Formats: sequence, structure tokens, C-alpha cells
Amino acid sequence: MFEGQGWVVIAAASGCAVLWSKEGPNKLRIYALSDVVDRLPLSENTRYFIQFIVFVVLGTFASLLMIAPATARQAFAAGLGCTAALTRTAKK
Repeated sequence: MFEGQGWVVIAAASGCAVLWSKEGPNKLRIYALSDVVDRLPLSENTRYFIQFIVFVVLGTFASLLMIAPATARQAFAAGLGCTAALTRTAKK
């Protein structure tokens, strides 16, 4: 049912979004990019949205590039794993 490159990209992005939704910006940081976004003179909601978009785009790109999944299931798992590899836990 979910076959083709379009579904692979959607599944990888969904895996990234699920990880972000589970952990969020309070627990996950995108190494130096989160520090840059935190310094922008924008509202907290706008900074949160920017971090989410960057997180999903970079995670999707990395998972498709490094893993090259063939199915949507593989892409979803790759999105979760590769995105987790691009982050560090937030300092308390």
C-alpha cells in the first residue's frame, strides 16, 4: 500500500516528527543549531517551530542519505534512529 519514493520520504519525516514530539526541545538539542535559534529575537513559539522544522528536515535528509531505506517501514525506523543520532540531551 505505502510504496514508492514519496512514501519513503514521508515515513522518514514522520519518524523524525515522532521523536521530536516525544522528547521535544526541552530534552533534545540540535547541537549548535539549537543555541543559534535560542538567540534569535523571536517569540518562544516561533523558535520552537523553527527548531521542529530544522529537526525534521535534517533528520529526514540524514536518514535518507545514510540508510537509503527501500520501504516506508525502514524509512520510519531510519527517521527515528538517524534523528536521535543528530541530537544531544539538553543540559539541566
